[in-house]
Parts: sequence; C-alpha cells; structure tokens
Amino acid sequence: MITSIKHIFTAIIVLALPALAIADPVKVACVGDSITHGAKIVDREKFAYPQQLDRMLGDDYLVRNFGRSGTTLLKKGNRPYTRQKEYRDSLAFLPDIVIIKLGTNDSKPGNWDKHKADFATDAAALVRSYQDLPSHPRVILCKPVMVTVKNTPITEKIVRNEIAPEIEKTAFKLEIECVDLHPVLRDHPEWLPDGIHPNAQGATAIASHLHRLLTTVPEPTPTLRYPAKTSTSSFFGHELLSFKLNGADCKIAKPRVVAKGAPWIWRARFWGHEPQFDTAMLELGWHVLYCDVADLFGAPKAVDRWNTFYQRTRKIGLNPKPVLEGMSRGGLIIHNWALANPDKVAGLIADNAVMDFTSWPGGIGTGTGSTRSWAPCLAAYGLADDAAAKAYDQQPVDHVARLARAGIPMLYLVGLSDQVVPPAENSLKAREILKDYPKLQVIEKPGMGHHPHSLPNPTPIVEFALGTR
Repeated sequence: MITSIKHIFTAIIVLALPALAIADPVKVACVGDSITHGAKIVDREKFAYPQQLDRMLGDDYLVRNFGRSGTTLLKKGNRPYTRQKEYRDSLAFLPDIVIIKLGTNDSKPGNWDKHKADFATDAAALVRSYQDLPSHPRVILCKPVMVTVKNTPITEKIVRNEIAPEIEKTAFKLEIECVDLHPVLRDHPEWLPDGIHPNAQGATAIASHLHRLLTTVPEPTPTLRYPAKTSTSSFFGHELLSFKLNGADCKIAKPRVVAKGAPWIWRARFWGHEPQFDTAMLELGWHVLYCDVADLFGAPKAVDRWNTFYQRTRKIGLNPKPVLEGMSRGGLIIHNWALANPDKVAGLIADNAVMDFTSWPGGIGTGTGSTRSWAPCLAAYGLADDAAAKAYDQQPVDHVARLARAGIPMLYLVGLSDQVVPPAENSLKAREILKDYPKLQVIEKPGMGHHPHSLPNPTPIVEFALGTR
C-alpha cells in the first residue's frame, strides 16, 4: 500500500512539471559507393567515414551509412545505386541532410564511355528524389576522392577531369552545395592503400572535412545586396557574379550557405589559379571576391581602386574585415592595401609573394626579373629608371612591422627554391623582420620553385583563415 501511494505521488509530481522539449537529432544520410560503405577498412562499422562523422557530430545528430559497394550514379551503369536496398532505406530514413558521394565507379569504361551523356540527368534526378521527401533535406553533392592506382578500370583522368566537372554543373544548376573531397587526401596517398579506397585514417580526414562543413554556423538572416548589373556563371559549382567597377573587372563567388558574419576572402590576381583554398572557403560559407588591378603592381592607383571596391562590399553587407590572399605579384597589392587600411584587414595570406618590386619584376637582385613587366611597373609608380626604383622607400617588405603593430595575422607560403621571386628578398626577409611576432605563420616548401602555388591539400591555409575570426 505504501509503495502504491508513493508511485501515485511521484506520478502526480511528474505530470505537474512543465514538459521538457527534447529536440530530435538532425538526421544525416550518407549516400554512396564502397568508399562510403567503408570497404577494405578493418572494423568498417566503427571506422567508415559516416560512423566517424556520427561520433564527431555528437548526440545532436544521427548519421546513417547508406553506402553500397560497386554502385554507380548512372541509372544504366553496371550497378545503379537507385536499384539498391540502401537507396530505398535512405529515402525511408527521411533525412534532414543528404551527403551524396558517387561517381568513382561511373568512370569504368563500360559505364562512362557508353552512358556519360546521361550523367547530368541522372545526377539531377537523384538529388530531386531526396529534395522531394517530406523532410525537404539539405542535399550536398561531393566530388570523388583522388585515385592513385594505375592500369585499372577506375582512372583519375576520368574521375577528376570529366566526372567532377559534371557534378559541379549539377550542383550549380540545382543551386545546392558542392564539396570537393579530392584535395582531402592529396598529401597522404598512403591513406589510399589500394589507390581507390581510403583506410581508417583517410576516412577520418573525410569525416573531419564534412564535420567542419556541417558545423559551420550560418548567418541567421542574410540580407546581402549584390550589384544589380552582373552576369552569372559557375565557379567550380558555386555561383559567380561578374561586373565592372569603373571599368575594372570584378567578381563575387557566392557560397550556397552564408557563414555567420558574412566573412570573405579578397583574392588578388590570377583568378581561378590553384583554386582549392578558395573553393574550400566557399564550402564553409565564405564569399571570395576579386577586383582586377593588373599591371598596377600594388601602386597607389591600385590601392585607390581597391578602396573603391571595398566601399562597394560595405554596401553589399559583407564583413568589414576580409582576409587578403595574394599569389606572386598579388603580394604587392595585399600588403600595400593592408598598410593603408590596417583596421580593415582580418588576415593576410602571401603565397610566393612579391614584396619588393625591385626583386620582381626589376630583377635588381638574385632573381631573373621580367623585362616585359618592368617598364609598366616603373610607369605605375611614376619612376624614371632603376636608380629611382632603388631609391623608393615604400617597399612592403620594409614596412611589415607596421602590420604586426596593427595585430594582423599573417601566413606566408614559401617555395624555398623560388628563382623568380627569391624568398631571401621577399617573404623570408619579412620573416626575419617579424621573427618575434606571434601572429606570423610560415609554411616552407623545400625544393619547390615559384610554382605551384597554394598547397595540394589547403587545410592549413583554411585553418589559418578560420582562425582570423
């Protein structure tokens, strides 16, 4: 009797308490082939990338692995994903997020050479089959991981050069996110023991890449006001706006989901060259912008043009402090603009950067210089000859301490064998001046010359940019 009274009393108390709202976890469906399934991974039910992603995301998410080995995105492929039980199960799951990583098996000769014309249509149909679900999920298309093996039906040439661009086109057409998994394993081929399938460490890298994407905090109510007179095209699957500003070519690459605070990368020169860092930032909700200052070599006219462009970005509603990115001669404008506007810079990325125009294009030092570019450079600065150039006392490399006093984080990428832009006259000279500055990072590339720029896997550059916020 006492026990019964106690139970009744407890029930009354519980019923009297306000109901506690417990949110359902965000359901993530990982759709794909053997790489998603975790083929050849020891204890794949623990270490396949979806399972690792599930642990990384924690209790607020529920990640399920719907990978099936050998499957194709092509409906007429040798094993179409849409004919598999895993596909039907993924639909029944009613996911909130769908990550699609297919295409590797489509590269096989019996699939690609016969049915590649159907790929875009089949990809769009697959995406829409998820978008039409009652849960109306966020759908993310992934470009395949790299292929390192030779003399097999699956080839890097087809996967990277033909299938990946088709995935980009589909993402652009359907206005959904496009994630490039190719660079994720570029600097660790040992994580692809058979040249196709990632091992547990490779799966960790993929899961970490997607985790960073899924946990990016979006801008709650983005109200960006883009220039009206623009043309629209695709930048590796992302929307690209192109327009003129006082006659200068300008570009805005837009993310599908804008990160909180509307951060952006300001690219200087060589738009689209070694784009892996730029596309990675677009995936994470950052805009990437460009204002052409060709043949001005960072001179005051270039700074003035960037000042005008910056004011336009304020009208758009982008973050007041961009991260500046300069490759080669782009180093002149990013440093000079930062020196003129230190309170408007979140960070600076200088990649084999020119920091003294007498070094390049002048060639007044150990470098080869550029006869073709030297005359326009002198003209841009209003200098008569080599003697006047040597007497010029506003080279960025000699004033980087001012950037340090402003507290601007800086990242220098340096090809130590660069004969075009000698590091000792540019980045490494700046490093010596800034040797006690804690916000300077230097990534040395031993044996590397002026090219290639960036890094095959841009993760260290991405982490630097994210760390500036």
